[in-house]
Amino acid sequence: MEDRPDPGGADRDRHPVRDGGFAIEREKRAATLGKMLRRASWIVIAIVTSLMAMRELGFDVTPALAAAGGFGIAAGLGRRLWSGTGSGES
Repeated sequence: MEDRPDPGGADRDRHPVRDGGFAIEREKRAATLGKMLRRASWIVIAIVTSLMAMRELGFDVTPALAAAGGFGIAAGLGRRLWSGTGSGES
């Protein structure tokens, strides 16, 4: 019978062939997360800037913000009901 490492042991997270692969995957995840955060922050800054500019030009942005909030709530509730998680099922 051959010696096999314990599947619940300390080596279960390590790939036997490549030793440095985990650092590469971590770097890829960090790069992806960085790109996502940069993109999200750019979108937030663009929206806030455009709303401030519209307000300075004399447009009332309050109804648009209220409509966007209402749409967000409706979309969230609709998604929960559509997927079946809001209907009392676990």
